[in-house]
Amino acid sequence: TGPRRTRMTFVSRHISDMEPLPSGLLLLAALLSASRAEELIYAQVGQTVTLNPPENYKTQTYYLSWHFGELELAWTNRMSGNKVIKHENWDTALSGNSLVVKEIRQNQFGIYECNVDKKIWTYKVLRLKVSAEPPSLVLSGRTVTLVCDAEPPNSLQKPGIHWLNPQGEKITQATHRVQVSSRHSGWWTCVINLDRKEATAQINVTVVDLYSPPMAYTSTSSPLAVPCSVPKASWEQIKSLGLREGHWQFFPRSKSNLVSADAQRLFTLSLEEPVSWKASQTRGLTPVSDFKTPNLSLGRTLGRADDRGDYVCTLKFESGPPLSRTVQVNVLEIAASPGTVLISGQQLNLTCGLGVPLTSDLHLKWISPERTTIRSGQLTIPAVGVRHVRHRLCQCEKYVTGV
Repeated sequence: TGPRRTRMTFVSRHISDMEPLPSGLLLLAALLSASRAEELIYAQVGQTVTLNPPENYKTQTYYLSWHFGELELAWTNRMSGNKVIKHENWDTALSGNSLVVKEIRQNQFGIYECNVDKKIWTYKVLRLKVSAEPPSLVLSGRTVTLVCDAEPPNSLQKPGIHWLNPQGEKITQATHRVQVSSRHSGWWTCVINLDRKEATAQINVTVVDLYSPPMAYTSTSSPLAVPCSVPKASWEQIKSLGLREGHWQFFPRSKSNLVSADAQRLFTLSLEEPVSWKASQTRGLTPVSDFKTPNLSLGRTLGRADDRGDYVCTLKFESGPPLSRTVQVNVLEIAASPGTVLISGQQLNLTCGLGVPLTSDLHLKWISPERTTIRSGQLTIPAVGVRHVRHRLCQCEKYVTGV
């Protein structure tokens, strides 16, 4: 988890009319009770709370003072200025005529009063607790418990509470347990409802997970890139979670797309400073040059026909299941029938493919020397001649091979 943040919102009768004040303010929300001349304010311990005087009071009022129980905290006087009265364990200030309570303590929740020329406005500051357990970074696959606890204003009123996940989906629980993945990483919002009015508080959950695309493509005339990384985390943070091992493995695939059970260990992670790879069977692959961030990707200048297979990136920790991602690499190849050495007038059949069915986002096309295209993996030249003795390209997205 990361830092908590809150947003101050003065809520009208209709929730859709809410307009947030600047996000730098740490006061959570103000809820105005319809039955009492009392303003309800939710805040968390340690936040700064700002109490504003009633909107309809006159700026030329002779005397205004702020109180908490028997304590007078501050006053303003049109004739003689203003004063903040110092009390032990209180850090208060005036902003105009508003009272600012900095880093509010547990015993400073309760009833505040604003006295304007013998008229009293009351403010009830209520405790709000938003937490996540574990309270720091969490590995994908582990369980996080989110708790939103809002103090009720009285014995007859109990606020409704629910959560919104980072995708905005509603969870109708004040306490929510979830087995996290990368989609759970981000800001979670606790929503408090009372008398058709709403307040919100947020907490950041940071999920450490590996990221890699499920498929990658190459050819004998294109670079090979096998991506794998840990977004939004440093090596120090990952180590703090109990990292004890990391490695790359390769499982070859046959042309019939069968995966070999025999794994080849490519690289093993050395956790000594600075973090680095120890090579085993590298297959000519090299890790990324900048290893300051957790970018575990591998690459080579050109692909090879025997690159087809599953590349598995794994991080193991002292407890719990490992983080692991598999990248299936497919190689774009061309087959020529009856061959690439022909007699003038012979028919030539060219077949271009990856050896596996294409996904919906991939398209094969042939590009002639004249730059005309045929959107198909099949190309037939009924009678070859001298004018056909030039390269033709088969393209699958950005990966190109030629004959």
